[in-house]
Amino acid sequence: MLFEETPVGDFIAVTDARNSASIRLLGRVSMVLTNAAEAVFRGEACVAHTYRLPRASKQGRSDA
Repeated sequence: MLFEETPVGDFIAVTDARNSASIRLLGRVSMVLTNAAEAVFRGEACVAHTYRLPRASKQGRSDA
C-alpha cells in the first residue's frame, strides 16, 4: 500500500543486528540487507543493519 498511495521511491528500515524478530519480518516482506555498521543506541554499542525495498521490486518495474 505504501507504494500505491505515495510517490516514495524506496523504503528503508534499520534494526539492531540482535533483533531477530525484526530481521525475520524484514525478510518476509522482501527487504534486502544493504549495510551493517557499528552504532550506539541508548548508550550501548550495537550493529545497525540497514534494509532496503526499492519501488521497482514491489511493482515489478521501475518508474523511469
